[in-house]
Amino acid sequence: MTITPRTAVAIAGLLLAAAALMLMGAELQATGTTSTISCGSAFSPKVNELEHNQHVNDLSLTLLGIQPDSNSMAGVSACRDKIDDRRLLGWIMFGIGALALGGALFVRRAQQPAQSSPLNDAS
Repeated sequence: MTITPRTAVAIAGLLLAAAALMLMGAELQATGTTSTISCGSAFSPKVNELEHNQHVNDLSLTLLGIQPDSNSMAGVSACRDKIDDRRLLGWIMFGIGALALGGALFVRRAQQPAQSSPLNDAS
């Protein structure tokens, strides 16, 4: 079985789109000021939850009379940056893969005009 260029482009586009979806679904981690934080994935980020938890922690420390760390949101910012970078890369990969797959499936080769042969002209 021979693989035509059209089939090869369709397979490559499909693989690139699938890789992009797996990349965006992978769990991300970021290093905060004191520990490693699980950020979620590009599809289901935990940034809002982490931000809320950090605000509650800072408020609790303030109520206890302890000054919260001025860099307490560094982990949340690192998560947000990692997720944004992963989303950008993933959607670019997915878009290129989808364009390749769509081009291979829906774009047809232009019809070549029929060339006249000397035999047809003689009659």
